[in-house]
Amino acid sequence: DLRPLLLPSGRRRRGKKGGGSSHVIREMWQVVGSLERLPAAVREEVFALLASRVGSGRGASEPEVWALGRLGARVPVYGPADSCVRAGTVAGVVEAILAEDAPLGPALGLALAQMGRVSADLARDLSPGLRERLALRLESEDDGAELVILVREGGQLEEGTRARVMADSLPAGLRLAGQPGTQGI
Repeated sequence: DLRPLLLPSGRRRRGKKGGGSSHVIREMWQVVGSLERLPAAVREEVFALLASRVGSGRGASEPEVWALGRLGARVPVYGPADSCVRAGTVAGVVEAILAEDAPLGPALGLALAQMGRVSADLARDLSPGLRERLALRLESEDDGAELVILVREGGQLEEGTRARVMADSLPAGLRLAGQPGTQGI
């Protein structure tokens, strides 16, 4: 239902004529990226359409970059592993972005780290060579240290990165019960 608003026939509809205000568009992309239980074929179709617009020099919005990272993630936040976009499809997008010389920036760096993150499932993981090239590129970015670890070793997300992946955060100092370091609310 959101596809015609977000990816209409190759032209963008924004503002008063189409998709709505920027915060509405942002929320639509957050919904699209968060739908981890959609069949892999549907996620792959949206991923491919979105990937054609995302890259260092293509001028994609931050919500589009965020959604690309979530759609192409090797480790779903809550969805089943069989809903992941095929590794070969994701690898092609990662290769294309790495071929560009422009700085990645924080949003694209996070998206690439999600796409290259080690899952310990050979069917979902990108090739070791591509992951290493990605890790080397992320090393050159500001605040890329944690992202490099995710690409090389996998593991859990730190709190700040987890909030960016979830596109949601609590006010400073507030934690949900059950999270590490909490004894309740």
